Amino acid sequence: MIVATWNLAAQASAAHEEYLESLGADVLLVTEVPASAATGARSNGTMTLGQHYADVRGAEPADSALDFTARGSRDGVTYLSSVLPWRGMGGSQAERTLEWVERLDAAWPDGPVVWGGDWNHEMHGRVWVGCREGRDAINGLLERRGLVCRTAMLQTRQGARSIDHIALPATWSVRQVEIREAVGLSDHDGVIVECEPA
Repeated sequence: MIVATWNLAAQASAAHEEYLESLGADVLLVTEVPASAATGARSNGTMTLGQHYADVRGAEPADSALDFTARGSRDGVTYLSSVLPWRGMGGSQAERTLEWVERLDAAWPDGPVVWGGDWNHEMHGRVWVGCREGRDAINGLLERRGLVCRTAMLQTRQGARSIDHIALPATWSVRQVEIREAVGLSDHDGVIVECEPA
């Protein structure tokens, strides 16, 4: 199966929907979703421009207790799509990330989980985007929950490490991980993981 994530950057158009379709994903973990965009399992919380933090498409909607995370289920697997704190949102990014990761951990569903979205942190190498404390908190959650971030090594068209990620259960096999450029549609590129559930 294919799981993909993409940040819409609060935009919705026919071209955006065509791009999402082109990813060929069974499950889409979409972030920064405007109210006018098609929806699946949308988060309750909204951001500065009125866009929802996240959406899960291709899975049955499930209630999420978190404003920054959408939740859906498919074939016994829960899919979570999140936006984590970014620089410039106010306050300390490290403190906010620690708080949000703790909230996500407390609301973690039972059974196998796939978690992705715009984590606003590079998960490998030098920290250009995000902060070391935030990355450590995310990695701690992944380890506790038996997940592996399969997108940590991906490079964007700007040459930096991706901040958009997909984490899978450690028991799942991975066939391919790639970036799909979205020039002119978003400052984020789509991220795809082709995987085989255990």
